[in-house]
Amino acid sequence: MFTPRTGGAIAGESHEGQDLVAAELALASEPSVEEELLDVEGGSGAGREQPRRIIGAAALRGGVVALLIVAALGGSSALLARDPHGHALVGDAVGLSASGQAACAQSYTEDCRGKGCCSEYTSCFEKNSTWAACLATCALGASDSAPPWDPNADFMPWTCKVLGDRPATVVSRKPAAGSPSLYCYMVALVAGNEPELVRRHLATGTGIFGCSEYDLYSEREMVLGYGPSGIIRSTPIGGPMSSTQNNTRDFLRAWRKIREHGAPSRNDWTVKIDPDAVFFADVLGQKLAARSIKTATDSVYFKNCDTWHSLQGPLEVMSKAAATKFFHSLDVCYLDKKVMKSLAEDWFVAHCLDRIGARHIEDVGLLEDEWCHHKTVECVSGMAAYHPFKTTDGYEKCRQAGVAQIAAA
Repeated sequence: MFTPRTGGAIAGESHEGQDLVAAELALASEPSVEEELLDVEGGSGAGREQPRRIIGAAALRGGVVALLIVAALGGSSALLARDPHGHALVGDAVGLSASGQAACAQSYTEDCRGKGCCSEYTSCFEKNSTWAACLATCALGASDSAPPWDPNADFMPWTCKVLGDRPATVVSRKPAAGSPSLYCYMVALVAGNEPELVRRHLATGTGIFGCSEYDLYSEREMVLGYGPSGIIRSTPIGGPMSSTQNNTRDFLRAWRKIREHGAPSRNDWTVKIDPDAVFFADVLGQKLAARSIKTATDSVYFKNCDTWHSLQGPLEVMSKAAATKFFHSLDVCYLDKKVMKSLAEDWFVAHCLDRIGARHIEDVGLLEDEWCHHKTVECVSGMAAYHPFKTTDGYEKCRQAGVAQIAAA
């Protein structure tokens, strides 16, 4: 269960400062950094791609083109750096001073302790007593893997203390009046593209952050920065976690945490969201409210893909009765060979719910998923969720299109 936790130092060991000269030499010898995605087959559970290399501020060495973006919510402006190939450098927006010059730390290769600020999509996270950097998120402990130009490449742990004052404005989203209560959760990796995407969810009040109650899980504790009620942190579930669709065992660790704190029994619906899905909680709430389902007694879940007649993992929705029974039947389902025929977590969820007697409703108006219909997702169809969007550029374009569609409806 999400419990707001506010600032204060996190226990961490002080270490030697970064060898910046060595880092620059390593950077100079690196090839051009482009986002290369692994192909993943479609169908149930597919679509979690992992970049072979992490795009970062060090990719700027080939030249930079800056694109001015005005956020759809709040009207704030930021510069989003791009590499020479036009790819957005995730989480590298910088604030502007009154004169139009960059006033904040501009990349995670710059020590932000003396700058006092980062962009709206990053925070100044302490690594140790001699170094801090502007990052989208920060995972406590030593980095699992990092390219040579990354400040994580020395594999020394981060304290992840958030430096600087709380932002003057923090986006806050509350469920609409009369909407059913939603408990939403997400399981995210601490490396690759998912941390930047989750930070964008937080910054825009979308994803799990628009729900009545929410939880974020990752293999190590990950700090996202300030939210409406304080500093937002993930709940660690241990790892390493899989970056493929064969992730049932990772989710089992998260599901057992959910079972311990009992959030599904306090809310009308339980909703699982993928990090690369654009999700509007209010839209889902309206669609569910229109069905007038008695969630406390009706054990029901939704299949959301008519191509496969399946439950697709980017958006999983189950009633209070179904969720309560599901989380208390994890061990029974884990021992069932049919349920464990596939290691994709959405296969497990659907077949476990069938195993324990939940009924399903096929509703293709909840999720627009490229892996269902194998066509480009436009984000203007009035769905509650759209998938997949692997970059913050793609996420933001979809979110803005969705916001405009909602406003026009």
